[in-house]
Amino acid sequence: MTPHRFHNGLRILLNLDRIELVDAGVLRRGDHAAWETFCGDPYRFFIRVDDAKREALWKLIEARQPPAVNLITPLQAAYHALRSYQYGNGSPDLAIATADACAAALTEAGATP
Repeated sequence: MTPHRFHNGLRILLNLDRIELVDAGVLRRGDHAAWETFCGDPYRFFIRVDDAKREALWKLIEARQPPAVNLITPLQAAYHALRSYQYGNGSPDLAIATADACAAALTEAGATP
């Protein structure tokens, strides 16, 4: 998890609505005390709640997170391309495909290739 995703997750936790918590099984309908506890300190609530409710809260948070950038696939492609060049394979098609995959991952991550 990156600092940005962690920060975003904390903000999401602060912005969950009561009905979302009820629908997810985190709060019981009409349990005003639990809602007040959550509103008073959602971070403490997250830490102290039982495992099943914490998992339900986590799913709510993750559902609102932007998709994580996949860097594994382009890095694996780059690794294999470089290893093939090490052993004398000079494939322009492989170089182009690998560079394109890396550029797409960088763009998705918000960086300039």
